[in-house]
Amino acid sequence: MGKQHFITFQLLAISGILVSILVSMVAFRNFVLPESKADLSTEVDLAPPYLRLARKSIDVVNGKKMVTVELLANTSGLSVTGADVILHYDWKVVAIKDEDIHSSGAFAVSSVNSNQNEILDFSLFSEKKRNEPLVQTNADQELVIATLTFEVVDPSATLTQLELIATPGRLDDSNLVLDQDPRPELPTDVLKSVQPAIISL
Repeated sequence: MGKQHFITFQLLAISGILVSILVSMVAFRNFVLPESKADLSTEVDLAPPYLRLARKSIDVVNGKKMVTVELLANTSGLSVTGADVILHYDWKVVAIKDEDIHSSGAFAVSSVNSNQNEILDFSLFSEKKRNEPLVQTNADQELVIATLTFEVVDPSATLTQLELIATPGRLDDSNLVLDQDPRPELPTDVLKSVQPAIISL
């Protein structure tokens, strides 16, 4: 009889373990990840933190074809105080005015540093001491930080390339500046990759 009770006890223990595993599996299936801040409609194969460009829309304004492009950032969990952007574009195909570069509000301030010879250089930043917003996304999220509206100056063109110029760790091209307290003498660039964009016109 003792042996039968021992076997019954073992079976009950095994049943309890199986029920526990089943409950865990159901709970895992019902677990919902946080919703991304932007819909990743196309697969993004970039090492985060990254910056990338994506076409938002094409409109005709006063007889001119205008292409709006979004600048998206992924900080991979890091908090960043700003972004510097160096963008190369083909001036024979598209043109952009300083007033057609807009912050999305993710950073408090936007500033165009220069816009000539096919190179657009602008900055977006916030000041934590003024309680301005910093940017932070999870590794599977991206956030629109700016929109750029280009005028198509070559009506025969159907495509153009926009290229973000960046070297990891360098501060004189595109970068994402890490929030650090106390602030170091030289900022830390955490940008690891960028993606050129082929924009249909």
